[in-house]
Amino acid sequence: QGAGEDYEGLADTVASNPALWDNLTPTAKTRIAPILAKKGFTGFGRPMAESAVTELAQSRSAVESLRDLRRTLEENEQYIGPISGVQAISPYSEARKARAKIDLVRQRVGSALEKGVLRKEDEEKYKRILATLYDTPSTAIAKVDMLIDTLNRDMKIFEEEQRFGGRRVQIGRAS
Repeated sequence: QGAGEDYEGLADTVASNPALWDNLTPTAKTRIAPILAKKGFTGFGRPMAESAVTELAQSRSAVESLRDLRRTLEENEQYIGPISGVQAISPYSEARKARAKIDLVRQRVGSALEKGVLRKEDEEKYKRILATLYDTPSTAIAKVDMLIDTLNRDMKIFEEEQRFGGRRVQIGRAS
């Protein structure tokens, strides 16, 4: 951008595509930073580390898996409960599908909360924390909702800490 160029237009372009901020010259950044700030742009700072992006992605994936599990539990309520859950033992029962989904979600949620691979002790812990077919339907759904809330809160705190550390976090990605 030379003298007299349209810094307002450049600011609009960066606001619509924040990744462009990293490609600007120091002079252009200095000129458009006040314009962007007035527009509420918060994309200043260094990009997040790849490990931080991966951590947020795992947490978002776990939340979506939990939401899917919640729907599955609601749709299969007849297989959930202290007595009904026993149906999962039968190889012909639809309850086995719900149990398989619970097992998959347990792995994803546990990996997100433990920041990596689950140990045997972690598997046991998440068997108690996450819904099972032997819980009452209301308890199973409450456990899922509690985990969704916990993961969303943790992601929000993590994103705030990234910003506090001078990192750029994309807005609108948290659930």
